[in-house]
Amino acid sequence: MSSRFLHLVCLVAALATFTSQSWAAGANDADVRALIRDIYDSEVAAESYQGALDNLNVAKVVCEGDACSEEVQAELLIAIGTVQALLGEKKDAKKSFVEAIKLDSGAKLITKYSDGEVEEIWNEARGRVKKAEKEGCRGRFEGGNKPRGWLNPEAYFCYKEAKVAEAEEDWEQCAEDARASLELENRIGTRGVYARCLEAANLWTQAIEQYQTLAREAPRQRQFNVGRKATMRAALLQRRMPAIVLEAPDDVDDLTVKLDGTELPNDILGSEIPIDPGEHKIVASATG
Repeated sequence: MSSRFLHLVCLVAALATFTSQSWAAGANDADVRALIRDIYDSEVAAESYQGALDNLNVAKVVCEGDACSEEVQAELLIAIGTVQALLGEKKDAKKSFVEAIKLDSGAKLITKYSDGEVEEIWNEARGRVKKAEKEGCRGRFEGGNKPRGWLNPEAYFCYKEAKVAEAEEDWEQCAEDARASLELENRIGTRGVYARCLEAANLWTQAIEQYQTLAREAPRQRQFNVGRKATMRAALLQRRMPAIVLEAPDDVDDLTVKLDGTELPNDILGSEIPIDPGEHKIVASATG
């Protein structure tokens, strides 16, 4: 490990500590921008792309929570996507660019460090986001004949869009398009795509529900293997589902606890509460 990388790790660790103590959204914007600029001007300029990618991924720690504004998070993702593209990791680069554009629709590519391949991937990502924003897959449907075995051509279109998003690992878009397809036509294959993308998006509670529905419906269409696999997947996620325990202080009256904006009944405090993987917002307040 280079001395410069060690310096970056130490700087990131110090900034991350500061983030945990700060309530101001975007408190680390200036520091992260400086890190990005330094990595562009050193590793990327020297074509040390793997080192640049490693350092940029370490820098993501600085933006955990709301320590960075969405604009700066987008700038960091653009830098990561640029380096991924320069390394030939087209799929990962496009995913990073899509995430960046979703965070900041006005985000721009740093052309100084880009080549034709990077710009091509960037344009594909921007086109993908604009297409997705056009009222969902149903808003993008321009008509067409239903394929054999399908009852609704619009449902088939949304299913195809979900499969494209799944291949690109755009899990939320995949789930949205698959759900739209299911609303138009209930099909076993579509529900399988929906469940997989919900799971990959860390929406495990919803994914378990869809796997359980799939486990009930598939055998009715003599798709017994699909039903068995769905049952096993639902059970696996249930076993792996994270949980938290929130303890109420003894000396606090009229306590209100909200998890991701939903108020929790006081009688479940002190017990395990299953939650989806990922970040969650917990707010506790009391009167008096």
